[in-house]
Amino acid sequence: RRWERVVLQSVGVVDRQLRLLQQHHAEALFEVVDRNRDHLRAWLPWVDGTTEVQDSMDFVVMQIYTFAQQGLMTCGVWHDGELCGVIGHNTIDPEARVTTLGYWLDAGKQGHGVMTRCVAAFLDHAFSEYGQEVVQIRVAPGNARSVAIPERLGFVRGEVLADAERLHDRVVDHVVYRMRREDWAQTV
Repeated sequence: RRWERVVLQSVGVVDRQLRLLQQHHAEALFEVVDRNRDHLRAWLPWVDGTTEVQDSMDFVVMQIYTFAQQGLMTCGVWHDGELCGVIGHNTIDPEARVTTLGYWLDAGKQGHGVMTRCVAAFLDHAFSEYGQEVVQIRVAPGNARSVAIPERLGFVRGEVLADAERLHDRVVDHVVYRMRREDWAQTV
């Protein structure tokens, strides 16, 4: 618990909206995925492979291991006292000092600024604690809710990566959004 408190303080979390995913969160995580299956499936390729609580447990255990080994932090997102999404570092390039964030949120919790605040907290953390120079978000152009977050926070829209991800029966492009450390410092 102490390491969680230290990490959360460094992320600047208010009201415990972000918590490092732990094994006791697996059932709640599965429930939110299962409840949002159609919503999430449109943009996330792993949804169909999450068919039971053990799949969520395996994900959480992998994230704990990855955090311990590489510092790639993955947090559950809480709103109104319930787990409603996930945000994390998908990659960190220690030499280039570039990290890529990924996130998803329960359809019923969208439109309240929840994920925007979480991404802002991760930006603060990536720049101040991890010493990153650039934070990227890669998103399919048709995913309007996910696109709105980096645009709202002042990310610069970059190149389009053609055929970047297979989503079930189709292949989608990704738009790369970037926030540089010095640009974020001027924003906040």
